[in-house]
This record gives sequence, C-alpha cells and structure tokens, in this order.
Amino acid sequence: MPCAANSLLNEEGIPVVCETDIHGAISALLVEAAALDGTRSFFADWTVRHPDNENGELLQHCGPWPLSVAAQKPTIGYPLAFDHPGAVEAQAKLGNLTLARFDGDNGAYSLLLGRAKGIEGPYTKGTYVWVEVENLKRLEAKLVEGPYIHHCVGIHKDVVPVLYEACKYLKITPDLYDPIEEEVKAYLRGETV
Repeated sequence: MPCAANSLLNEEGIPVVCETDIHGAISALLVEAAALDGTRSFFADWTVRHPDNENGELLQHCGPWPLSVAAQKPTIGYPLAFDHPGAVEAQAKLGNLTLARFDGDNGAYSLLLGRAKGIEGPYTKGTYVWVEVENLKRLEAKLVEGPYIHHCVGIHKDVVPVLYEACKYLKITPDLYDPIEEEVKAYLRGETV
C-alpha cells in the first residue's frame, strides 16, 4: 500500500497524488508555492454531499494526506478498496481553506479556485474533511461542465488572491467558483476589504 508512504512524502513537501493525476500534482505545487510558509496541501476526491448541509461536500481520499493536515494523531488502517493495511486515516483540521484545481482541455488551461470552510460531518475512512462553500450547486456546475475532473487540492490558508494573480503570469484563466473577483482584485490593489 503506497498511501502511508505518499502521506510522508507529502509531509516533506514532495507532492504525491493518486491515479497518475499530473494536473493534481501541479495544483498541489501551485497552492503550496502560494502559501510561502511550508503549509502542506492535501489531494482529494470530490465525493458526496453533506447529509445535513446543502452547501457541504465530502473531500476524501485513501490516505495520502500529510500528517500535519490531521486534526488529531492519524492511525494506519485499511483503505476502502483494499483488504490490507497501509493507509493513513484521519479527519483534517476544520477551518478556512482554499480549494483549487488546475486543468485544461484542447490546450486551454484554467485554475478552478475558491474558499471553503472545514465543517463537522460524519466519520468516513481514509483522509477526509467535510467542507462548506458559499453555493455548492454553482461549484458543482463548474465541475460538471469542466474541464475539471474529480480531484482537487486543498490548503488550510487563504491563497486565493495569490493564485488569482499568478494566473496572469502563467497565462492560465482563473476560474473562481464564487463571485469574489472584485474582492480579490481590491485586495491585490491594497484596498481594505
């Protein structure tokens, strides 16, 4: 099982993602570079809606998240799809997050990004966090209409303005899933927001 080893590598700042998702690794590099302080990111699947929160969603994966992302000491367990141990199991810390996904289609690249908040939710296997966004249906429309796949990267820091500005120099289209573009631009101009 590579999951626990992937977790340790991610903790060291070497982005390891699952399912040969190169754009996921690029997403991790972008958000960690935007943090500028060694805050580690986590690689997740968009999975299911929260049972009680209409704007809540489960971010989860088999167990590759850095240990420093965990709310409490992680354990080693069995990932959902396998019958032998080797995956880290832990709920991530709650609180403010940035979620991002770099992807492209036919040579046109964009960066889906926005803010979320880690919230309480039911226990699940692997590494996971329930998140709340301003409008889940608006975010889901962006995921369905693409070019994004079922993975994203999260980080416990607001790096939305940094990523938004970086898109300009990387020639990537910023794709905010909430209508916060004017707020981000005001922040970048140095205005109080």
